[in-house]
Amino acid sequence: MRGCGKTYPVVLIERMRRYIVSCRTMWSFLLLLLAGNSIKDAWETTTKAFTTDTGYKLHTTFAKSQVYIRKLLYKLDTPEASNNIADPLLQTIQRVKTAFRASPCPISAFQLRFQKPFFR
Repeated sequence: MRGCGKTYPVVLIERMRRYIVSCRTMWSFLLLLLAGNSIKDAWETTTKAFTTDTGYKLHTTFAKSQVYIRKLLYKLDTPEASNNIADPLLQTIQRVKTAFRASPCPISAFQLRFQKPFFR
């Protein structure tokens, strides 16, 4: 069933579309990865509510969404050089962190700014 088409779509910025984890949980996980933690350690430090497999699945989803995220971030301005970061995944995390540095949760700010989900 379709609507009348006269309303605006709503993006809930505190939740990640199609995922049970909150944006803050995901952001904490990504920050721990950026700090050099393993996927397992980062996930287990972030939350005890979900299995370690969930962390690995979210990491894979993030990796697959990298190009999508970078394309949207490029609309804000040109990307800054990520000094001393060789891993493209970690560069993307750093880029999100830099682009939304004023926000306590850059993933929520990303979703609010672009009105699109963080993961593709």
